[in-house]
Amino acid sequence: MFFVANEDLNFYFITKSETAKVANIAANSKVSVVVSDQDSYKTVEANGIAIAISGFEKIRTIIQMFTKIYVKEEVIEHGKLFNWPPPIEKIEKGDIMVYELKPSYLRYADYSNSSPLEGNFVQEIIVNP
Repeated sequence: MFFVANEDLNFYFITKSETAKVANIAANSKVSVVVSDQDSYKTVEANGIAIAISGFEKIRTIIQMFTKIYVKEEVIEHGKLFNWPPPIEKIEKGDIMVYELKPSYLRYADYSNSSPLEGNFVQEIIVNP
């Protein structure tokens, strides 16, 4: 899943209205995500409520966040100039939907330390009952 996060540690993701993801969130808006970087052995775990975002300006701001991260430099291939399209463009059915996950629980872990004496670094950043 492609996502972005803001300085307040909220996660945003984009999908289409006819996906299983949207149906599952409609049935139960409590969601969890785990993001890992296999090269650095770091993870972030987040739990919270997924909320569909409305309002043109807020959606536009979130789309701009995605663009800054995921739209790569233009590439020339077979004589054509293009940007790599995000996977959502390959989903034909449904309207674009933007969701926000405000974590009620957020944990950062760094498992890169291979020394058993020093251990790993794990920090719970947000814990709300």
